[in-house]
Amino acid sequence: MVKRLGEYLALCREIRGLTLRDVEKSTGISNASLSQLETGKHEPSFSRVVKLADLYGVRLERLAKEARKH
Repeated sequence: MVKRLGEYLALCREIRGLTLRDVEKSTGISNASLSQLETGKHEPSFSRVVKLADLYGVRLERLAKEARKH
C-alpha cells in the first residue's frame, strides 16, 4: 500500500518537473525522506501527505485512492 502511494507521488512530482531537492525546498521534507517515501520504504505522516498534495495540486481523496490500490 505504501509503495503504491509512493510511486504515485513520484509520478506527480515528475509530471510537474520537480526534483527531490525542489520538493525539499518547497515543503521542508528532506530529500532522503522523500526518496524513502517514493520507494515505499517509509510511511508518510498525514501532514507530509497534505504538503505534497498541495504542492502537486492533487486532492487528498485521490492520494487515498492510490494508497488503497494493490
